[in-house]
Parts: sequence; C-alpha cells; structure tokens
Amino acid sequence: MVEVAPIRPMIKKSLELTNAKTAFYLGANTTTEKKNLKRFKELVLQKGLKLNFKLVDNMKQWLAAYEEVQQSDLLIIGSYAGISNWNQEHAVRKLRMISRKLSVTSHEWMMPVSMLGFTKIPEEQGEWAGKTALAILSGTEISRIPVIANRKWDLWINPELLKYAGVSLPASLKKRAKRIE
Repeated sequence: MVEVAPIRPMIKKSLELTNAKTAFYLGANTTTEKKNLKRFKELVLQKGLKLNFKLVDNMKQWLAAYEEVQQSDLLIIGSYAGISNWNQEHAVRKLRMISRKLSVTSHEWMMPVSMLGFTKIPEEQGEWAGKTALAILSGTEISRIPVIANRKWDLWINPELLKYAGVSLPASLKKRAKRIE
C-alpha cells in the first residue's frame, strides 16, 4: 500500500466551501515540504486556482506569513516539522487574533492551527497488511497482489479557530467531523 495524503478530497471540499480563486501554501523550508508543495501546485493548477507559497525556517516567519496571507481565499497548512522554535501554544493564541480565511491541512498534528483537516487513517494500512499476509499464507502469489493507495481519511474541524475567524461550515460537515479540542 502506498501512503498518500488525501489532498484531492481536501481541495475539492475547500473549493466547494470557499469558491476560492487564490490559495496559499505555508510550510517548513524542508525537502519534504518542497515535495508536498509540488503535489499541491499540480492539483491546484488543475482546479484553475492561483497558488502562492512560503516555506519558512522559524516560528516568527511562519506567523508573519500566516498573517500576510489572510487576503488569499484559502490557506493550506503544511507541516511545522523543520521550523525552529515552533511553539504551538503561542501559534494558537496568535491565530485566534489574526485568522480570517479558511485554513486546511492534511496533517493531524497541524489541526490546532488549522480549521479543517483531511488526514490519513493509519489503521487502514495495518488492516491491508494483515489481509495481504493472510492471502499470502493462503497461497496467493505476491505478484498477484496489486499495489494500491490508501483510500480512507478522517475529517477534522477546529471549532475554536473557526469561531475566532468567523468562518462557518455546513452542519452536515461539522456533524461528520472529529473535533480538535
């Protein structure tokens, strides 16, 4: 099983919610985030959006970029892994004051600073591995087992950040979502 972040459904739902024309990607200045940014660029361009981005090295730069991009229609939050002096409590306090636009992420650990999240479900890979192992033990040739991508995801919302930003989501979405507290 190939592990893939659910960015397609995340962008699709974000566009339904915002009618966005511009998006902004904010993440750490790391090799991994550059790879993630490339995937987002390709997808967002297919959807006809203009994508700007900033990859930062430290917390001060991240907060400044977050505040600067509040004029974009949609904010895509990458990972903080690689951002020096990251302080989540400080970020949450600051975002309560400056958030005005929908922010989305595909990283569960970024939900304290994001409003909406679509995240992988690790158990899906374990279940697939278990079923695959049983199939092999039952005589299925490994070459007959297809390589597939994960297909499930969790939907998250951050009610507190949504409230402070004045962003409302449909009741049907809020009902299905897990909540970050």
